[in-house]
Amino acid sequence: MRLAAVTAAACLLAAVLYVLLSERGSGSAAGRPPPPPALLIRVTGTRCLVFVRRPGGDVLVNTTLTSGQSVRFDGPPFDVVLGDASAATVYVRGVPRPAGPTTFTVF
Repeated sequence: MRLAAVTAAACLLAAVLYVLLSERGSGSAAGRPPPPPALLIRVTGTRCLVFVRRPGGDVLVNTTLTSGQSVRFDGPPFDVVLGDASAATVYVRGVPRPAGPTTFTVF
């Protein structure tokens, strides 16, 4: 009987800890949402070629995305090339970047 009570208490404690830790992982300790990605590219037109790389280094993505698709990256800097800048909305740290050149760098 005593073993059953200890087991039940341990299960209850484990459940409470799971809930508390799950809530903590969904945002920061103050309940704020996580920061936006350094770079978010969302295709709003029919399609857009998206090329992102580290300056002088690794290619992170080189693909054609279609309407509604997006890619996101953290840890700039990035060199970005868009096949059609009017077909995509670019956000840098959560702020929309004005439409303009198809080639730019995010620092």
